[in-house]
Amino acid sequence: MKNIEVILIPEKIDYPEFWMSYHKLINQLSTAKEINGTPYTGNITWEQALRLNLNNGKFFGFKQCTPSCADMRYALFCLYEKHVYDIDGNKLNSVLQKRLFDEITKQRNPFGGEWLGDKFIKKEDGFYLLSHYELDSEGNLIPKITEKIHPNTLMEDGNINLIDWLKFNYTPQGLPTKKVERGNTDYGSPISGSVAGFYAYSFGAGLGCDRSAGDSDSSLGVRTKFLEKPSF
Repeated sequence: MKNIEVILIPEKIDYPEFWMSYHKLINQLSTAKEINGTPYTGNITWEQALRLNLNNGKFFGFKQCTPSCADMRYALFCLYEKHVYDIDGNKLNSVLQKRLFDEITKQRNPFGGEWLGDKFIKKEDGFYLLSHYELDSEGNLIPKITEKIHPNTLMEDGNINLIDWLKFNYTPQGLPTKKVERGNTDYGSPISGSVAGFYAYSFGAGLGCDRSAGDSDSSLGVRTKFLEKPSF
């Protein structure tokens, strides 16, 4: 079975295609391993994760960033329900496709997780989502998009049904709706100043939109979203 570096998440009527790294990034130092033994770099904060992707893109000449909640929701939907493709345009082997879905969503020990590219802030008129960060001329992280959180977003912590969220009850920003079914996937709702990530523990897995940007763990890494087909 050949090594897979990136996969194509195909276009859908309500979502454009994009490329995503099959593995979490490794940048010089390996601090953890995926379920299949592939090493990756952890011990990075949310800001470091975003900078790692943006700086790598600048260095290698790729248009890349950190996947958003909406990107991850759609990628998981395709991995579960549809087909994704390798860099040559072939359907990904079903074993590899399931392996990636499990890597992100399956209960595991030790802990594994990855940062997502969204931040949440509360203003006088409600919650806002900041996403699609870029580096300005002085190297500061600047959100390309700042928008109010969709009014149908579930804004309370709890356990949600993973498949119901992926297939049916999600907002345009990728977050679960108020109508999402209850289930076994943890969900931490946004709080002011929090950021997003997806996590898998010995007791479950979940979407955390309530994480501190300063969190760090040897098994907390980041994946890459490519805005165009990368040429390796």
